[in-house]
Amino acid sequence: MPYCPRCGVEVESNKINCPLCNTPIQPLDEEKPDFESKYPDDVPKEEEKQPRTKKKKRNLIFEIMSIVLAIPLIISITTDLIVDARVTWSLYPVSALLLVWFMAATPLLFPKKIAVIAAGEFIPLVVFFLVIDLIDNGMLNWYVRVALPIIAAVGVASFIIAFGTIKSKHRGLNIPAFILFGVSIICLIVDVCITSYISTPGLSWSLFVLVPAVLVGAFLIYLHFRVTKNKDLKRRLQP
Repeated sequence: MPYCPRCGVEVESNKINCPLCNTPIQPLDEEKPDFESKYPDDVPKEEEKQPRTKKKKRNLIFEIMSIVLAIPLIISITTDLIVDARVTWSLYPVSALLLVWFMAATPLLFPKKIAVIAAGEFIPLVVFFLVIDLIDNGMLNWYVRVALPIIAAVGVASFIIAFGTIKSKHRGLNIPAFILFGVSIICLIVDVCITSYISTPGLSWSLFVLVPAVLVGAFLIYLHFRVTKNKDLKRRLQP
């Protein structure tokens, strides 16, 4: 409340003159805050982080994979140069690392191009085994008789698995059955190639893989179609 400047009497705020001496009372100025608000009235909302697209996720995986594989590759070459002053044994791990990089990078960079993926999985295998055979003495020894048939077996097995998966109307236990059949083909051809290269052609250990794999695969296909048939029958009987 204001005070009279002449007699010092406290005066009500709505009075213009002092009730004792009739001296004019000056009105007090409205108090203003001596600080400003630190926060604006309208606080902007935080921008929502957009989820990464599948392409960005694949690119991130590709970058991480490349860095992870590049580290042992550089270490192998550097160690070989320090110890032997030239590149010798490091060609083996370097070839293996490059093989893994090519086979993993192709589906990441070209996810929807089946032909490119197939070439990216097949060609590196051919080149890898060729390099491994040439590293030893600069000549082809086992590449034609062992490596190429094994690569062909892997290609055939991959085709069986992919074809069976794509053509399957209902996917379930038939997928592991196709995988078992593919593994059986690979083991069979590997056994024949190695045995014929070392001694006489024939089958040895692959029979222990082939017989149970084929039996289990056939049983899985039987269960798959049995369950699928029952499901279709229940759907037809439902009103």
